[in-house]
This record gives sequence, C-alpha cells and structure tokens, in this order.
Amino acid sequence: MEEKKHISHLIFLFVGLSVSFLFFFLFRFNLRYQFFSVLAGVSYYVLWAFVHHYLEDRLTFQIILEYVLIGGIVTLLFAMVLGI
Repeated sequence: MEEKKHISHLIFLFVGLSVSFLFFFLFRFNLRYQFFSVLAGVSYYVLWAFVHHYLEDRLTFQIILEYVLIGGIVTLLFAMVLGI
C-alpha cells in the first residue's frame, strides 16, 4: 500500500512538471513567459517536495533547504540562459 501512495505522489509531480514544460514550449517565442513558466515549475517542485516529505513524516530543515537551494539554482540557470 505504501508503494502505491509513493507512486501516486510521483505521478502528481510528473503531471505538474509536464504542464510547466508544455507552457515553456508554447511560449518559446516569449522569453519573459518562458521564465514565468520556469518559476511556476520550480515553485510547484518545491511545494510538492514539502508536501511529499511532510506526508512521509520526513520533513526537516535540511530537506527544506535542499529543495529551496536546488530550485534557486535552476531558476538562476534559466534566468542566465534566457537572458532575463
């Protein structure tokens, strides 16, 4: 039963990030909207991680810091690549 719950969490993550990627592709001619879709995807990823680890009773400050830092790095990389 625990494995099914874990798979459903991962499917939820996959769907959310797929939507973000879809918008990134659809706005390929508008750099500002692409950046907003990256911000939305990163925010979704970080919030998903908080909820996922909270439901698994594993949410710690180190996990929060890890996901926030990874999200920040991804955001900065896309900002540099897109020239924003």
